[in-house]
Amino acid sequence: MNLMIMAVGLPGTGKSTFFKKLEQSLANRFSDIALISTDKFIDIYARKQNTTYDAVFEEYIKTATQLAEEKLQNAVKNQSLILWDQTNLSAKARRSKLSKIPATYFKIALVFPALEDTVWQQVLDSRLGKTIPGHILKNMATTYQPPTVEEGFDLVVRAEDWQFDKL
Repeated sequence: MNLMIMAVGLPGTGKSTFFKKLEQSLANRFSDIALISTDKFIDIYARKQNTTYDAVFEEYIKTATQLAEEKLQNAVKNQSLILWDQTNLSAKARRSKLSKIPATYFKIALVFPALEDTVWQQVLDSRLGKTIPGHILKNMATTYQPPTVEEGFDLVVRAEDWQFDKL
C-alpha cells in the first residue's frame, strides 16, 4: 500500500519528535521511507556551517524548499512511504501539497493539537537557536484550519490517538 502521512500542527507541538519515532517504528515494514521536512535540511546545513537554524534560515529556506520538493518527487516516483513533517496549517497549503500525491496513495492527516500557552512557550523557549517571532506564532495560531477529508485526506487522526501497531 502506498501511504502518505502529513503532520498538521503549530510549531513546538511535537511533530518532528513524533515523526522520528514513527519512522523508526515503520522501518521494518517499509523499505523506503521519505521524510519531507524543510527544517531537517536547514538543521543539517546549520550544523555544517557550525551555526544555528536561526542564523541560516533566511539564506537557506529557498534551497531547503527545493530539496524537499525534489525528495517528494523521488518518493512519489519510487512509491515510498511519505512522512510530511511541516506545519501544514491551512487548507489551501494542504490541498496544494496533496495535489502532488497520486491517487494510489492512502493519505492521512496526523493532527497535533495546540498546547496550553505556558507549556507551549516553555517548549518553544527550549529550542535554542530556533526561534519564531511572537507575531508569526500568533498569526499561525489564529489562522489555523483543522484538516478534513473533504480536502483530500482518506483519514484524519489526532496524534494522541495514533496506534503505532495498527498500521
